[in-house]
Amino acid sequence: MKQLCNKIIIILIVSIFLILSQLSGITHEEFRKMDPLLQRTYRILKEGNEIKDSLIPVTRIGKSYELPVFIKTNLTKNSLSALNIKIGSIAGNIVTATVNLQQLESLLTNKDILRIEPGLSCLPLLDVSTSDDITMSGSDTIYVGNNADAVQSLGYNGEGVIAAVLDPYGINFNHLDFKKNGNTRVLYIWDQSTGSGGANHPAGFSYGTEYDSNDINGGSCGQTAGAHGNNCIGIMAGNGDASSGTYKAMAPKADIIFIKSSSSASSTYMQDGIQYVFTKAATLGKPAVVSISLGSQYGPHDGTSLRNQAIDALCGAGKIVTFACGNSGSVRIHADATILQGNSHTFEIDVVTDDFGLDLWFSGNDTLSVYIDSPNLAEFGPIQYDSTYIDTTTDGIIEVYNCTDTPSNGDHHIVVYASPDGSNFATGSWKVRLYGKHIYSKSGEVDGWSFTYNGNYFTSASGGNISKTLNDLASGNKTIAAAGFYGGSLISTGVIYSGSGRGPTRDGRQKPDIAGNQQVKVPSYTTTNTYSDAGAGTSYSSPHVAGAVALMLQKNKNATPDQIKTSLCQNAFTDIYTDDAGNEPNYQIGYGKLNSYSSFDHTLPVVLSSFSAVYVPEDEYDEHILISWITQTETDILGFNIYRADTENISQTGHNINASLIDGMGSSTIPTSYEYIDIATDVAASYYYWLEVVNLSGMNDLHGPIEYVPGDIDGDHETDIVIGTILYENFPNPAYRSTTITYQISGSIYEQNVTVYLYNIKGQLIATALGINGKATLSVEALQSGIYFYQIKSDTFNITKKMIVLK
Repeated sequence: MKQLCNKIIIILIVSIFLILSQLSGITHEEFRKMDPLLQRTYRILKEGNEIKDSLIPVTRIGKSYELPVFIKTNLTKNSLSALNIKIGSIAGNIVTATVNLQQLESLLTNKDILRIEPGLSCLPLLDVSTSDDITMSGSDTIYVGNNADAVQSLGYNGEGVIAAVLDPYGINFNHLDFKKNGNTRVLYIWDQSTGSGGANHPAGFSYGTEYDSNDINGGSCGQTAGAHGNNCIGIMAGNGDASSGTYKAMAPKADIIFIKSSSSASSTYMQDGIQYVFTKAATLGKPAVVSISLGSQYGPHDGTSLRNQAIDALCGAGKIVTFACGNSGSVRIHADATILQGNSHTFEIDVVTDDFGLDLWFSGNDTLSVYIDSPNLAEFGPIQYDSTYIDTTTDGIIEVYNCTDTPSNGDHHIVVYASPDGSNFATGSWKVRLYGKHIYSKSGEVDGWSFTYNGNYFTSASGGNISKTLNDLASGNKTIAAAGFYGGSLISTGVIYSGSGRGPTRDGRQKPDIAGNQQVKVPSYTTTNTYSDAGAGTSYSSPHVAGAVALMLQKNKNATPDQIKTSLCQNAFTDIYTDDAGNEPNYQIGYGKLNSYSSFDHTLPVVLSSFSAVYVPEDEYDEHILISWITQTETDILGFNIYRADTENISQTGHNINASLIDGMGSSTIPTSYEYIDIATDVAASYYYWLEVVNLSGMNDLHGPIEYVPGDIDGDHETDIVIGTILYENFPNPAYRSTTITYQISGSIYEQNVTVYLYNIKGQLIATALGINGKATLSVEALQSGIYFYQIKSDTFNITKKMIVLK
């Protein structure tokens, strides 16, 4: 029987390549440019058969078929356009395109086309968040929030940053949480799902429908909402207006762009969507962060697939992408083995549905022979290196692609796929035996993944495990991979989500990077003013992390992916649950739980102890308004600008009044006084002033407004001068038992309610005090030595400063 099977295999392999050559004129080496799944799809369609699965989203147009692809090429866009293919986006030397079979053949025979991979269907990764809340387990502190509230209390809320989500389920743009003053906060929606039949394609693309804010406000947006995508953008950027702020999101004032991908969510559409967001952001002069909670287990899991390389190429300063790690961390979709020369290893898969696919990766120095045992038949094989085997049996259609392509990482991989022949398919134990024919690598290691997401797992006895189960898209070098923990308004235990996809990457890099919350309240996708529950799954961890990134980008719009990732990882919360997963960083939780406040760059560029605007009678100048400020410390300060407006809204009437930048001290710990004379104004009118601090890195901080109110300018100027809002340095500083904060607010110090909040370095609120008669006293007797931050808030004033406790 084995000898007969071997003869059949040889005949099948030879006949397949003869047929393909005759049909297309493609050489063997040209055919190797294609990924095995693309080879499979091409063969099935070329033979005139229908695709019965959705691994690659194929579109039928008349008698022809179109499929999405990634192309690695040396050709320019103009040269590619000459090939008459539908080009999507370009990232480095990787292009997305939609091609028919004839165009695919033309690409394969072009010497400047280096590799072609399919756009794969990517599935949604389903299975109190902004607070500094903790819970206790005995004497152990458990972190259940991510501390974004503390960042928002500093005045950072995502304003000026674009928050974007790409998802096959749309946004409910009519919900109050996505509006401001009755108008939409959504700048653009690109509904990719309308395909080439869309009425208004975005510039540079040949598919989908683009809607802008005018379309949305005018009621002409036809995009339909769905739970998954709406939940994600709600977590990231909902403003909580429908709940009076109770369910405010991570970046509640961010601008929103939403990409509604197709139901198959091709990974080529993903690259197009990311480039679309970053292009819009660049036009608007804003940074952007994109959260994606879709994924696939097919691929090398080392960041070298064309889709990962392309997304890495799109990321950069002010251009950040976060991915969910996926929800396969508790099932054996991964297996590994070590195979030595002349030895073999058998992977066994418990198949419970009507198809399964395996993707097996190993060193490019090694070659393996493959044998297949279906549940009811004898062993088939060997299938040798650089061979394709396809057979229709009573147990189903068996396909093996043994190193039939040339991946970007230089490694080898084998794809095994079994599917029904009509109604014939055998569930049960399928076995794949690998024989080490030529092992020249040091390790002989093989990693395999079951990639069809349908409950078919490796047996533990054959090497099945839960390691390296993260979403392949989360394995990029420039993207941020988000794991999950239970820390939201629904479940706030702080326990690590066991299903969170695990690292490391196949090339040994640390993944995940950070863990975000899940189990939260989100804006409903069916109403305009209610909320629903977003359950478990790293789908909802990624937008939490992305929301924290939006806050960081508001502070530094040019922050790079490495800077963002480093800050998130170095400042993560750790507790007994993160420790249970292993010493941080570990492959279940990464560096720990998201800590938005400590990750945030809360180093104050300027510690400002005074900022005032007062009337000065005629002296060496005409009568004027004197703007003065005192800095206690400065860190990397280039200088200052002053803005004046007739109202408290700087965006309406505000303008810069100093002709050139007022030089700062650079970095200094010595108190420094500054003055600016405003003579080009009517001293009898009221004004508002802002002080802009310009950092050497290009970051700007705006202090104010302070109000100038004219006194009796014809009388006794010394007694009638009205002082603007001033916050003095706390005294004593460093503090020992207590410290007093003195302030003045323009008008009367008795007119407003004033509260002082004290935070530790982790952003946890530890004390409050009420301001009375221009003073507030904080007790620090129970505190340990260290750096703390105090925030003073009134109806019109909000500023945060640093203080030291020394024992």
